[in-house]
Amino acid sequence: MFEARFKEPFITEITAGNHKIITDLPEGMGGRNTGPTPVELMLSALLSCTATSAFFFLAKHNIPAEGIRVSLAPVFENDMVSRADIIITLPASFPEDKKAGLLAFARHCKVGAHLKFPHEVKISNC
Repeated sequence: MFEARFKEPFITEITAGNHKIITDLPEGMGGRNTGPTPVELMLSALLSCTATSAFFFLAKHNIPAEGIRVSLAPVFENDMVSRADIIITLPASFPEDKKAGLLAFARHCKVGAHLKFPHEVKISNC
């Protein structure tokens, strides 16, 4: 069950199962910037889901996660997210024969499957 409660103008406390999440707006928009905006929360969910999928692959293949970074660069058009580029940066020591599998697992993110805008997962080295 999910529920939203208004705490202050633009501050919303979301209950998601046993967890509490605060969203807010930036000060310039009337909020207090006490938490991510709803759009930032959506993008964070996409990033978290993709990273979790990638880390699942790492665990399955006993590959350490040290030195791996997962980041998201949103592209906005007319104040709307039109694309989300997710970049998985791998250390030079990452096994070459495991890169395609990691990419495939990362693309299985269920949040990305629910969103309408395309998101791309790229693998790059530092």
